Amino acid sequence: MAQVVVVEDEPVIAEAVAARLRAEGHDVAVAGDGPSGIELCRRVRPDLVVLDLMLPGVDGYEVCRRVQAEPGLEGVAVLMLTARADETDLVVGLRLGADDYLTKPFSPRELSARVAALLRRATRRPGTARLRVGGAELDLATRLVQRDGEAVHLTPTEFDLLVRLAEHPGAVVSREQLLTDVWGWRDLGSDGQGTATTTTRTVDSHVAALRRKLGDDVVRTVHGVGYASGVGGPGPESGS
Repeated sequence: MAQVVVVEDEPVIAEAVAARLRAEGHDVAVAGDGPSGIELCRRVRPDLVVLDLMLPGVDGYEVCRRVQAEPGLEGVAVLMLTARADETDLVVGLRLGADDYLTKPFSPRELSARVAALLRRATRRPGTARLRVGGAELDLATRLVQRDGEAVHLTPTEFDLLVRLAEHPGAVVSREQLLTDVWGWRDLGSDGQGTATTTTRTVDSHVAALRRKLGDDVVRTVHGVGYASGVGGPGPESGS
């Protein structure tokens, strides 16, 4: 189904992740440290990287940065794994281009759902050819974004989030609905681990990245409700 690279220095976790994904039909290659992970990604050109944060040699942040700077791998999806649930780690990882974030320990079912959501977005059939939001133009066929005639690089998740808002100009969408529509988290059941705050912060971090790259006019915050595209629509606005 997809080519996946797992970069994880704990052999038990690496093998468990690889076995789960292989059982679902994916072609999986494993690296046990940062430099090996970078080289493996260059060689196999994966659709998705499952990337541990704390790695020997080069940490996961740097692996993410180097892999997505590699020609032809700019849009590769990245799922970060970490034993630390610190919000700073989450924000830094997302700013570097990670698409999603999974805190250890995690269930195999949760891993599968996150991976499926990332791969589903990568193969989503486009609707209309182009969309405009604020001062940005999105080409759905090529997944290219321009602002004032200049190309702007977005991660796969940033692109899909902006498309979700731009497809319904001005409509307000809750963070929870965005997690369902963009991240595919409808596949997850309640695990009793109380992750709601962290997951909604994932949405906030991606919105902040869109504003940083494309300008404050692309997404409006509707306080107490959620977000809307920057094209029309009712509700109070905020730049943060």
